[in-house]
Amino acid sequence: MKIRTGFVSNSSSSSFVIICKGELTEGKLRNALGDVALGFEFGPGTFYNGILDNIEEHETVSVGWYRDIDIPLSQLTKDDIHIYSGSHSDNAGSRISSTLCSTNLSVETDDLKIIWSPR
Repeated sequence: MKIRTGFVSNSSSSSFVIICKGELTEGKLRNALGDVALGFEFGPGTFYNGILDNIEEHETVSVGWYRDIDIPLSQLTKDDIHIYSGSHSDNAGSRISSTLCSTNLSVETDDLKIIWSPR
């Protein structure tokens, strides 16, 4: 039998990247995710604000980002592409963060791509 003596965490988290033509808005999230928000215990406004309130826009894109998102760097400014990232954790003390950390919201539309990675 093995006994673990170190710190053990049962916490969950998720990281995400949102690639958007133009500025990211609640309307674009609603269009991309459809009725997903209706499946949660809080209202759609709270659901989408939980995502929008926890993002950071990136003004530059590193080579690693380029490979991951498969958009030529020269097109980013020409096509008005905005790249955002964020994360949620169930340790954040928020019901919305706790729910979003265990949800996979990966989706792709003509205007928006969400790469969501629950861990």
